[in-house]
Amino acid sequence: MRTISVKTLSREAFAPYGEYHNLLSPDPSRVRLGNEVTGFWPDLCAQALSGAIVSYSASEIHPRPFVITKTEYHNHCGEAMLPINADMIMHVGPAVAADAPPLDLFEAFLLPAGTIVTVRPGVWHHSLFVCGEKSGVALIALPPRTYKNDCIAVTLSEEEQIRIELP
Repeated sequence: MRTISVKTLSREAFAPYGEYHNLLSPDPSRVRLGNEVTGFWPDLCAQALSGAIVSYSASEIHPRPFVITKTEYHNHCGEAMLPINADMIMHVGPAVAADAPPLDLFEAFLLPAGTIVTVRPGVWHHSLFVCGEKSGVALIALPPRTYKNDCIAVTLSEEEQIRIELP
């Protein structure tokens, strides 16, 4: 029987087979979008799926008030979100035939760490809210550059903002 030894994972050694990224410690040399509260490292790894491509991104979420100040949707794709190391809250609103969010229909859900959710095209959503006092990381799966090519985002006025209450 032949024996092989386990190698240390490195970009060079793994390059012939694919790529990898540590979502809990994104490479600081990679492009980071967002602000001081929600960091977003887009398109870290891409995976071809029978003609379509899904891109995996990391979202670092710092504690902040549970207030919806911004929301978005995508016309041509759904989105998957997976809180990795913390429970998180997401807001959603139904897909409608207008670019104005149906704020009176918005809901919020608790996502336990390790629970993946997907939203359909057109569903209103935005960055997750981390529960507790520590920052958390979530895996985001979308086609490459969706945040640039297919993202209709709305910043809510102070009167439109929605506070999320925990049970």
